[in-house]
Amino acid sequence: SSSGSGSGSGLEYESKAPTATSDRECSPVKDCGADEFQSKAPTATSDRECSPVTECVEGETYETQGPTDTSDRVCTPVKECGSDEYETQAPTATSDRVCSPLTECNDGSSSGSGS
Repeated sequence: SSSGSGSGSGLEYESKAPTATSDRECSPVKDCGADEFQSKAPTATSDRECSPVTECVEGETYETQGPTDTSDRVCTPVKECGSDEYETQAPTATSDRVCSPLTECNDGSSSGSGS
């Protein structure tokens, strides 16, 4: 059936095989929700499987790849600034923290690199 309503695919799968005394039963293939992705494609005899999309944790991880209909979101850990760095850009939902090196003060000691 081709009822162009929404995202409904109109696809069906065989939910019950035919026997000598009963007909095959077909069921509609389910659609994944807005916060889900297709983790297993439907086949002739099995329904589509959906899994929840991973949520990145703000300040701990950020999104490096957005979710699609058939793939999950990819979250990457946020960089920690080292002891000789400071944060020049805070992490966001889709970008990493940016660190810059601390300025070395010229205290007159000769251990510097001669600048």
